[in-house]
Amino acid sequence: MKRVILPIAVTAFTVWTSLANASLIFDFSWIGGSDSVTALGTMEINAAAGESFVLSDIVATDITVSSDLFTTYSFTGWTSAGGSIAADGLSAAFSVAGNPYFQDPIQDSKFFGCLSPLCGGGHEIRAVFGDTPIDISYESAADAVASMQMTRQTGVVPAPVTLPLLVLGLAILGWSRRKKHS
Repeated sequence: MKRVILPIAVTAFTVWTSLANASLIFDFSWIGGSDSVTALGTMEINAAAGESFVLSDIVATDITVSSDLFTTYSFTGWTSAGGSIAADGLSAAFSVAGNPYFQDPIQDSKFFGCLSPLCGGGHEIRAVFGDTPIDISYESAADAVASMQMTRQTGVVPAPVTLPLLVLGLAILGWSRRKKHS
């Protein structure tokens, strides 16, 4: 009996820790002004529902910025970002203190996000590639960061969760089969 309980306990602990550390995947959407500029894509954040997140918690980013006025470009990481995940886990929001923006470290002409620290000044979100900046102003810094929508993808089970669940299922099947033959 002890030989069966230990593997089940280890498997249950593995499942529990994987579930506790599972990343949440969000669809990212920002539409500036008269729809002349957009930023669309996905973000994976390693934080649970109801928790805050910082730049290091964003484990994957794939966002495409496009406009009729400049060449479309994509970015795969933020230069600065932080915020929180809603208590129900269905949405996330950047915070003003998180100051979300991306600036290409090699090609300075690619930029997306809060134009000034804490989205201060004119509370603009800027999208630029080359010599064509597009600045969209908001009433407040909170409105500027709220314009960047993050909605959780439904039906997506992060890979770290699926493997322990498979192992747990196999362990239970093995345990029940062993019990049946005893």
